[in-house]
Amino acid sequence: MAERAAEAKAADLPAYLMSRGEILKKGGGGNWTLENESFKMDCKAGKGWLCWRGGVGPAGLAKGNPVDFLMAYYCMRFTEAVEELTQGFGAIAMPAPKAVAQPAPKVEPIALAGQCRQALAYLCGKRGISPKIAGMLARDGRIGQTLGRPNVAFIALDEKGRNVGYEIRGIGAAKFHRAATEGGWPYCVAAGARTAPKGAYVFESAIDALSFWTICEKRIECALLASTHGLANTDKCVATLIRAYGLSDSQIRLCLDSDEPGRACMASRPQWKSVVLQGPFKDWNEMLVSAKR
Repeated sequence: MAERAAEAKAADLPAYLMSRGEILKKGGGGNWTLENESFKMDCKAGKGWLCWRGGVGPAGLAKGNPVDFLMAYYCMRFTEAVEELTQGFGAIAMPAPKAVAQPAPKVEPIALAGQCRQALAYLCGKRGISPKIAGMLARDGRIGQTLGRPNVAFIALDEKGRNVGYEIRGIGAAKFHRAATEGGWPYCVAAGARTAPKGAYVFESAIDALSFWTICEKRIECALLASTHGLANTDKCVATLIRAYGLSDSQIRLCLDSDEPGRACMASRPQWKSVVLQGPFKDWNEMLVSAKR
């Protein structure tokens, strides 16, 4: 581990950041600059990095080696940062997504980019989603990136694999959340063994569903993880899951936000079991990001 840590601390940080979709500007002397609303920093291949404005991460770190940067900026643990910097850049950040047919005319089609570097950088870096899970979904055509202003596009498929719409999450300064699916279809992915699902876990957003998968990856045997695209669609989405996959009420687990509307929704539907978040967290992504700090 000591040898890999030393290799990671001397890694080519600019190349790694660009492989994850970060936009760097080339300067003099081999330096590269990364700038956003929180900080401006310079980095160089094989060297450390230094902030000229602001700081990185919750602690406002101003300088360090590549491992320090990944831990602060992407909320990685030390071992995760070392693995990322020594496994070869771009293996997960730049998958070749499958071509997915546009949805039926009932849902307005969206234009997707040919790659999704920035979408994956946002999901894995800012949101803490497992690179393994996000990369697999991107390769399967279930995660994409919109053309023009980059946003994450979660592609919804029905039980026959037909495109029935999408859920979009903004990743820039102007955050937004929008969904359009045919017949109230949720964004639904299968976690665990590729056999008939033993049940379904239902969330308010795709990011919460993937956060739960990241947290419980080794404990999920075979289940559907579904996003209702918002609390108002809960009943319609659950009814669709039950009909399409032959599930019963006892196989449904509501994993909604722990705010007052989410708790009220779960309490008013006793026919379905509830998984209630513990602690100060509003949703599953808050819990995941907190655990990675």
